[in-house]
Amino acid sequence: MTYFNIRTIEKYFTLFVFISLVFLPATEVITRFFGTTGVTASSVLVQHFTLWIGFAGAVIAARRNKLLSLTTEPLFEAESKINWFNFIGKVTTIFIVLALAYGSWELVKIEMDYPVDIAPL
Repeated sequence: MTYFNIRTIEKYFTLFVFISLVFLPATEVITRFFGTTGVTASSVLVQHFTLWIGFAGAVIAARRNKLLSLTTEPLFEAESKINWFNFIGKVTTIFIVLALAYGSWELVKIEMDYPVDIAPL
């Protein structure tokens, strides 16, 4: 049975996104020297990869417990008793993530209902 390591997947996903962020604009520059078009909609892809690198950085920061916060102590620790301020912060974080996921899903559904051809085939 293979060993499933989520950190390895995070590392390679982040590496892929960073390489894509560098490779797409570089390809555009090189192909313009030859008078051809590069990757279609590469600027839009770079914008989306920038968003994904932000998500991946947030996941990695949360895993390492290095989130930006206004407190001096870590937010996600195992606690023997319930600290209501930390609990409210955790629940708020969950609601924000769920709201972003719902908004992303709605955007995907709208894009699937009304497709736009970016370039002719």
